Amino acid sequence: MSQIFKTVSAACGHVSRAVFVKAARRLGLSSESYRIAEEVFLKGYRQATVARHVGVSRQRVHSVCRELLEEINNQLSPERATDEKTTPDSHYHGHLGRMCFATASQHEK
Repeated sequence: MSQIFKTVSAACGHVSRAVFVKAARRLGLSSESYRIAEEVFLKGYRQATVARHVGVSRQRVHSVCRELLEEINNQLSPERATDEKTTPDSHYHGHLGRMCFATASQHEK
């Protein structure tokens, strides 16, 4: 299991794209917030540099990054991984069955 990041600086440039995207989707980030977080967490730029580049305050960058860091750490925590492993498969794959059914009914027409 991946490490838990204590600070935004520790996570800077060290977060996998999959974890980043999942956390960003859960939070429903705006396109500007997504861009800010992407430059910090994936590209490894410092928060002050991103603030200048995007044209927002350092406080805005920091608040976006702190919020996303909490969600990233929630995904990486061992308790959450255990909970996800014990959840029944039907919870994750139920929507796939409906999609397959819809596809099959389309072929019957």
